[in-house]
Amino acid sequence: MAVKVFNFMNLFCFKKNRSAMTLIELLLYVSLLVFIFSALFSTLSIFYSNKIKNRTILEVEQQGLIASLILSQEIRNAQSINSPSAGNSLASLSLEPFDPSRNPLLFSLIADKIVIDEAGDQSNLSSDNVVISNLNFENNSAGETSSIKFSFDVSYNSDSLRQEYKYDKNFSGTANLLK
Repeated sequence: MAVKVFNFMNLFCFKKNRSAMTLIELLLYVSLLVFIFSALFSTLSIFYSNKIKNRTILEVEQQGLIASLILSQEIRNAQSINSPSAGNSLASLSLEPFDPSRNPLLFSLIADKIVIDEAGDQSNLSSDNVVISNLNFENNSAGETSSIKFSFDVSYNSDSLRQEYKYDKNFSGTANLLK
């Protein structure tokens, strides 16, 4: 039994053994290439957008986590809370550390950054890639337990209107002084 092989070139050839392509064949091949390249470009564009979005999310998450960890650690390791007073909340926090050379230890929001001031020596807790807002410290101390609840918002710092650069998250936590 003989198997007949289908030749796709027979669809476009009207004469056998001809050497030139027709205009229809040329248009078909060019449109096929355009379709393949546009599909490839669209796929690469989606991958690039996802890469930017993931990097934006990672930066906000890391900066918020680092600031939360430093705030929690410094609160736990403090000797006492200077301000806010028990039951009140402020946009800044003043602690009295055990090390007198760091006294007072202040946390505040300056120019969209959480700033730690250790006896006059200031440093930022966040990078220039993010904007911090709505910093709040609430003193929940009762009796022998000294406790501070903190919260702040972190958003990616970009002038671009592209959606990939838009991401913000609220971070909050509570820390008790160990004494």
